[in-house]
Amino acid sequence: MEHSNSILLEGADWRLGYKKISDGSASGTIAEVKGMDEWFESTVPGNVRADLMSAGKLPDLFVATNNESSKWVDECVWWYEKKFNRPPRDFQRFFIELRGIDYISQVYFNGRKLGQNEGMFTRHLYDVSSLMSDENVLNVRIMGSAFLPKRSLTPWQRMGSKIGLRIQGGEEVFPDRTATLKCQMGFGWDFAPDMRTMGIWDEVKLIGSGNVFLGRVYVKPSVFHELDSVKLQVRLHLNSIIAGPLKIMMQLRPANFQGPAQTFNFNAFVKKGAEIIERNIVLEKPRLWNPWDKGDPNLYELVVRLVDGEELSDSLSGLIGLRDVKMARNTNTPANKGDWTFVVNGQREFIRGANWVPVDSLMGRVREKDYAELIKLAKEANINMLRVWGGGLREKRYFYEICSREGMLVWQEFPFACVFLGKFPTDEPFLRLAEKEVASIVESVANYPCTVAYCGGNEFSPTRNSRLLSRIAHTVRSIDDSVPFMPASPFRGDSHNWFVWHGFANIRDYRKDNCQFASEFGLQSPPSVESLKRFLSEKGLWPVGAEWEYHKIQAKKLERYSGPNRNFSRLEEFVEVSQRMQAFALQTAIEHFRRRKYECSGAMFWQFNEPWPAISWSVIDYYRTPKLAYHKVKDVYSPILVSLKYELKRYLPGELVPIEVWIVNDLLRQVQECKLDIYAEDNGERLMSLSFDIESIPPDSSKPYLQFGLKFPNRPRWLLHAALRSKNEVLCNNCYDMNVWDPGDASLWNRIYDRLGKLTMS
Repeated sequence: MEHSNSILLEGADWRLGYKKISDGSASGTIAEVKGMDEWFESTVPGNVRADLMSAGKLPDLFVATNNESSKWVDECVWWYEKKFNRPPRDFQRFFIELRGIDYISQVYFNGRKLGQNEGMFTRHLYDVSSLMSDENVLNVRIMGSAFLPKRSLTPWQRMGSKIGLRIQGGEEVFPDRTATLKCQMGFGWDFAPDMRTMGIWDEVKLIGSGNVFLGRVYVKPSVFHELDSVKLQVRLHLNSIIAGPLKIMMQLRPANFQGPAQTFNFNAFVKKGAEIIERNIVLEKPRLWNPWDKGDPNLYELVVRLVDGEELSDSLSGLIGLRDVKMARNTNTPANKGDWTFVVNGQREFIRGANWVPVDSLMGRVREKDYAELIKLAKEANINMLRVWGGGLREKRYFYEICSREGMLVWQEFPFACVFLGKFPTDEPFLRLAEKEVASIVESVANYPCTVAYCGGNEFSPTRNSRLLSRIAHTVRSIDDSVPFMPASPFRGDSHNWFVWHGFANIRDYRKDNCQFASEFGLQSPPSVESLKRFLSEKGLWPVGAEWEYHKIQAKKLERYSGPNRNFSRLEEFVEVSQRMQAFALQTAIEHFRRRKYECSGAMFWQFNEPWPAISWSVIDYYRTPKLAYHKVKDVYSPILVSLKYELKRYLPGELVPIEVWIVNDLLRQVQECKLDIYAEDNGERLMSLSFDIESIPPDSSKPYLQFGLKFPNRPRWLLHAALRSKNEVLCNNCYDMNVWDPGDASLWNRIYDRLGKLTMS
C-alpha cells in the first residue's frame, strides 16, 4: 500500500561513485565519499552494471561474452548519492523508505548513519525527522559482490563436499551463494550468467506524516460463499510520538467495477512508540476476486486515514481483493501425497501455469511496462498461474498489482534454491537473516489477492532443512495465514520432471508421470535467428561454439532431442527443428496432465521468460519474441481443450493410427450442441476430414468421447487439426505435427541417476 504524502526519490538525477578495495571487512564511513576514484550519473531504481553501461564504462554485457569484462565491478565499494530539497509542505515527521538494496549496505542521511543491512528484500524505513534541512543528501554505500558472505563448513561438510563434487559433476554441495539471501540466479545458472548484482534495485521514497505514522496495513478477508457479507480483519502498524486519542477512518470503494463505497470509523487511544491495532469490518454485498478464467478479478481500493485531533496525520491506500484459497485432496490420491488441488472461492482450479524467472539479470532496471507486456503475453497464452521461482526474486509491486488486476494467480517462493546433497546454513545469524527477509517478502505481497501460495523454495530436501523451514513457516503464518504454505517444490506429489531432458528420456515418458502436480518440465530451444543475431557476434553465430555455450546451450541434450546423428548445415534449420521439438514436448506433457485432471491438479512448464538472451527453456525470449512453443502452449492451455491421444512413435505412410479423442473443460459452465471437426492439412490442401456432434460437455471435466482411425498421409509436412465449435463460438483449435517424434531413450544409468536425484530432495 502507498502513502498519500510521499515523494519518489527516483530517476536519473542520482550519482554513483566507486573505489577499488582489497578488504571487504571494512565498514567505511561517510568520509569515504570524498575518496572515490570516479563519479558518474546513475538511475534509481537501477543497478551498478546498468549505470556503467549507460556511462560507456562497460560494453553491452548481454552480447557475446562481454559480461566477463565486468568482473572488476565486484571488487569495488559503491556509493550512491541523491540531493533533494525539503518539500514545500511541512510535516511533523519525515521518513526515508528504501524497498530493496542489493546486498550489503549502509544508509546515510545528511552525513548521519541511519543503519546497515545484509539482504536484498528487506524494506528499510528510517525516521529522519530530526535530520531534515532545506537541502538534503541521501547516501547508500554498497559492498562489491566479491565480498559477499561465504559458507563456513565443518570438517565433515568439507569431506562431503569433495565427494559431492564428483557426484554432481563439479557443482558445489555447499555453494557460497547459499550463505546469502540474494537472488540465487545471479551467481550463474543454467539459463543465466554469473552477474552478481549490486544496487538500489527497488523504489525509494520520502514520506511525510503527522504525529502518528501508519507504517503498514494488512487485510485478511474471511470469505463465506453462501453469505452476502465478508468480514475483514484490518491490522494497522502505527508509530506515534504522542499518546492520545486517534480517529481511524477506513473506506472501501470499487476499483475496477461500479458500486457504492463503504466507510468505517473507529476511535482509538494510541500509545507513544510502536504498536499494532486490529479492527474488524464487515463489507456488505461484496464482489469476490476471481482468477480470470473463473470470473471477474474484482478489486477494491482500501483507504486508511489517521486523524489526530482535526489534522490528517497519515494515510495509506492500495488495492485489495476478497478471495478464499484452500488446498484439497486430489482424486484417487493417498493422504501421504498431499493436497494439490487449489480451491479458490469454493471452486476447484486446475492450474495451467508457467515458471516465472526475473525479467532481467539487471533486475533494478525492470519497469512497470516490462511486467505489463509479459503478463499480457502470459494471459493471452491462457496461463492462469505464475510460479515466482525460488532462485529469483520477490518482484516489484507492479508485478503483483498487474497480476491482481488481470486475475493471474501467483505462487510465491522464497530465495532458497537448488541444494541437492547438502543443506542451507543452520547457524542462528543465518536463521535470523532468513526470518527477516522472508517477513519482508510476505509483508510486501500479502495484500495482493493474486498471491495464493507461499513456498519455502526450489529443489532442496525439506528433511535436511527442517530447522530452516520451521522458522520460515512460522514467520509466514505469523504475518499471513490466509493462503497455503508449501515447504518446498517438489514436495509430496509435486513433480519436477527432468527425466526428460536432463535424463535423456523419451518425450513419451511424460505420459508415465503420475504426479499430483507438475511444477517443472520442459526442453531447451534457441530463440529465433533474428534474436540470435542480436547477442551473438557474426563470427560466433554459426556453427554452435563458445558463444553459444556462454549463453547456456546444453549442446549434447539439444542435439539428442533435435535429432541424434543429424548434422545441421544451416542455422535456420537447427532453430526450426529444435523449436518444433520443444513445442512437441510441452504439448505432450501438458495434454497428459490435463487429461488426468484432478488426479493431477496442475501443470507449470519451465519456463515462461528469461533474464538475458540465452538458449534456454523459455517460450518467450529476452527480446519478448515468442518461440513456436509459446503458440503451442496457447493452444493446449485453452480452457476447453480437444486432446488427441495416440501412440507417440514414427509412422509409415498408409499406416493406420488409432486415435482417442478427449475433451477437457476447465470452465464452470456446461457446453452444449458442439461440432468437432478433425482434418489433415498440407499447406492449405485438405487430405482428410471428419466431423462429429458432441451433445454436451460437462463443466470442470475431462473424459474421452470417441475413437477413430487415421491413415497416415504420404506427405513430408502435414498437420492434424482438431477444432471444436459451439454454435458460432470457437472453443478450441488444437494442432498436431505428427511428423515430429522422438527416437531416443534413456540409458539405465540415467534412469538410476534420475531416481537418486528425486531421493536427494525428499
